[in-house]
Amino acid sequence: MKLTPAQLETHFSQPLGKLYLVCGDELFLVQEALALIRQKAAAKGFGDRLRLDIETDADLDEIYSHAYTPPLLGQKRLLELHWKGGKLSKSGQHFLQQYGLKPSPYSILVNRLGKLDSKTEQTQWFKALEKNAVVLSIWPLSQNQLPDWIQQRARAQNLRLTPDAVQRLAHLVEGNLTAAAQELEKLSLLDLPSVDRATLETLLVDQGCFNAFDLVDHALAGNGGQVLRILHYLQKEGAEPLMILGAFTYELRTLVKLAKELKQGVALTALFAQYRVRMGKQAGIREFFRRGSSAETLFSLFLKAGEIDRIAKGASPGNVWLALEELSLAVAGIVPQLSSTGVNG
Repeated sequence: MKLTPAQLETHFSQPLGKLYLVCGDELFLVQEALALIRQKAAAKGFGDRLRLDIETDADLDEIYSHAYTPPLLGQKRLLELHWKGGKLSKSGQHFLQQYGLKPSPYSILVNRLGKLDSKTEQTQWFKALEKNAVVLSIWPLSQNQLPDWIQQRARAQNLRLTPDAVQRLAHLVEGNLTAAAQELEKLSLLDLPSVDRATLETLLVDQGCFNAFDLVDHALAGNGGQVLRILHYLQKEGAEPLMILGAFTYELRTLVKLAKELKQGVALTALFAQYRVRMGKQAGIREFFRRGSSAETLFSLFLKAGEIDRIAKGASPGNVWLALEELSLAVAGIVPQLSSTGVNG
């Protein structure tokens, strides 16, 4: 059975599936879909959640063991499989086909995969798998689809936006779903009877008018182009470099704490709750750690931050904005290409 994200909530009015494929590369929508599946599964008694990153076919034995072994204390298990590169190997395809034919009575398998293209949908293995699986195909929203998405999300939060306000917000966020969701969440807290365009522009900071924390969020998510755009904007507006540096160092301290506990086997979802990481930031942090950011990486980022502090205070030579560009792109997992086109004075 194939579903769209809009159909997922209705799907859960029926018994849960035993095998889910969440396919797509729109990170925000994928993370929301996974979160909804986890929530509904937990409510149905699947309280034992385990995530496995599948790197090679040798990991298939571990999947089998976890899926078919009765969990302790009678709790059923949600087994979340993140496949390397978002693709199934031949052995992985065969494993899921067989699981669909004979699913475990103890487990639900949720598979995080990449974009589902029409060629894959026509293959025999996928057609066979689809008969026994729930396939959620997630595509990026087009500019024409974004206003409807914003309006639907606003209604779900009991927030009434006039059509011109919806169009204006869609323009301001420039396709950034995380930004749109964050702004809607802020508006919903104001408990206004209605929000028109004039009210919206009074209440919201134009997404073309960024702050240091926007820069950090986009860097975590690996959005290199947006990182440079925001940094250019902040420099143009005369932002204080030490303020920007402070936003980065604050976030880096949190990441160090998360990295230490992740190394000890604590689940990232549990850490988000422990450290009260807001929902809008979680996808970016997941992406940061997905890129393989290690303790050594974080240490080098702190060293760079220390260098920027010295430059900003005049204790070391250098261009503070160029140094901030290097740090921002390094957090984004991008090796800076230093040139005259960089952020500089």
